Amino acid sequence: GREAFKYDGKEHLRKHHLYVCARDCSELKRHIAFLDYLRSHPEAVREYSRIKEEGARLYPDDMDKYIEYKSPLIQQIYEKMNTEFLIRKHRITVINLFLLKGNGNIKVIQYLERTGL
Repeated sequence: GREAFKYDGKEHLRKHHLYVCARDCSELKRHIAFLDYLRSHPEAVREYSRIKEEGARLYPDDMDKYIEYKSPLIQQIYEKMNTEFLIRKHRITVINLFLLKGNGNIKVIQYLERTGL
């Protein structure tokens, strides 16, 4: 797990969030992997920054709402990270199927296929 410090009565210190994690903590590894992903994907940084700034404007005094607001994007990033990990480590190919529905809408189905065996 992780521990986050609270700033009740010390709002002037809210410039940074400090977490304390054990060295082998899965939460720490998850945070590092997330940062590594952002470092190598500038488009994700731009979108994440935009969402964080929007959330801060919308919910300046409600940390729970702010976290809820940015959570869907964070989940999308984790899904992309998992897909990229599978592609690199297990030689997985991402295959997109585009299905044209009767109403003219297109549905994309994505699946993974192991290659190079």
